[in-house]
Order: sequence, then C-alpha cells, then structure tokens
Amino acid sequence: MSIDSAFASGKAVKFAEVGDTIDLTVVDVTERDTTDFEGNPVKVVVISGTDGDGETRDLWCQKYALRRAIGEAVAKATGRPGAPQPGGRLRVKRVADGQASKPGFAPPHQFAAAYEAPKAAPAKAVDEAFSDDDPF
Repeated sequence: MSIDSAFASGKAVKFAEVGDTIDLTVVDVTERDTTDFEGNPVKVVVISGTDGDGETRDLWCQKYALRRAIGEAVAKATGRPGAPQPGGRLRVKRVADGQASKPGFAPPHQFAAAYEAPKAAPAKAVDEAFSDDDPF
C-alpha cells in the first residue's frame, strides 16, 4: 500500500493493489470540500485515525464502494447506519477489482470492511447519580 503525505493531518491511505489493508483506531470523521478529476466540487468524508504504529492516517472515502463497505460494517457492528465513531476500530481491505466500464478505464476497486464500536462510557457511580447537583 502506498501512503501519500500531501493531504490533511495524516498520511492519506491509498489502496494501490488488491490485498492492501489498513487497520485504524478512529480519531475523527469529517466532511471536506474538494474537487473531482474534472474540477467539479464534491464533498468527501475523511476518516482520520491511528494505525498500529501510532501514525496518523487519513482515509479519504471518495469511492462509493469504499463508503458502502464501511457503512455496512458500521451498521453490522452497531445495529444502525452511521459513520464510524472516535475510539472505534476500522479495518478496510481492497479485496478485488471489478470490470472497467469502458476499454482503457481503470476497473472499480472493491472493498471489505470490519468495524468494532468504541467501548461504552462507564456508567456513572451511584453516588454521582444521586448527587445534590440539580441537572434541571
């Protein structure tokens, strides 16, 4: 897998070949404005996280297949659709290439993803729940 350091806060993840994999602990999920290859404005979801070496990586979710794989993994892990949450663990792998839509075009990448939701925050201690602080 090649990594390009020209983007965002960390090094951008690129799935250059079938079999390339990234394993991240999610730190942040943002939506950013950028342009497509023709210069048209588009919104892109960027998942920032740390890899096993503690390095910051940015996963730019421009491809539909990548967003779908991640979305399905999150829904499977949490029981509801949504974005990965900070503290969650996300693993993504480029599993295959599809058929190119036209001769000379690059084939679409196909991805598989797995997600582990962050551990739930510990419940408040009984003393805190019955404190004199009025929440209203």
